[in-house]
Amino acid sequence: MRCDYDKLSLYVDDELDKVDIIEFEEHLLECKDCKADLELLLQLKKELRYVNPYDVPDNFHDDLMKNIKPKKTWYKYCVGLAASLLVVVGSYSLYAGEISNEPELMMTRHLGEPVANVLWEVEAVDKAVVEELKFYIDSNSLNITYFEDTGQIHLITFDIDDYLDIGEYINSHQDFTSIIPPANLPSISDIVINYPLD
Repeated sequence: MRCDYDKLSLYVDDELDKVDIIEFEEHLLECKDCKADLELLLQLKKELRYVNPYDVPDNFHDDLMKNIKPKKTWYKYCVGLAASLLVVVGSYSLYAGEISNEPELMMTRHLGEPVANVLWEVEAVDKAVVEELKFYIDSNSLNITYFEDTGQIHLITFDIDDYLDIGEYINSHQDFTSIIPPANLPSISDIVINYPLD
């Protein structure tokens, strides 16, 4: 059992059923933190017995809730709605521009056609080499997104270190040949690897 402060409070107030009491007491034998918290709560409960009760006014709860919940005016609702719409429209614009348009340009490209927006184009000897590269990315938890098209894989990263890491991997294997050499690194790094279809 994990530390459960709700059960600790219920235990102090004698509100647990027998099964939960047994489980919680077994946990107390192993957990010093819960045992210390229990001792503190029991001491607090003991001391609260000597506190004189205080009668609160009848409207205490209503007054408290008025002070806790600030009144919202129509102005605040309009500003909130406008901000939400701005976030939705802005997010959609980014999504539509970066996710839909650019990959469509890259994915409709066929071997031998000119490359647009590619920083580094590489050719692999076969698909098995590409599968080994994907395994390397996944097993090293590199922050690189890849997607495949027929005879092609795109590697995209926002992380310069991961770009350099994968660049070192590609340069150290003779199964890859640069077609277009790496460009200077912008904020988004894209590597296109072509491979023959079996």
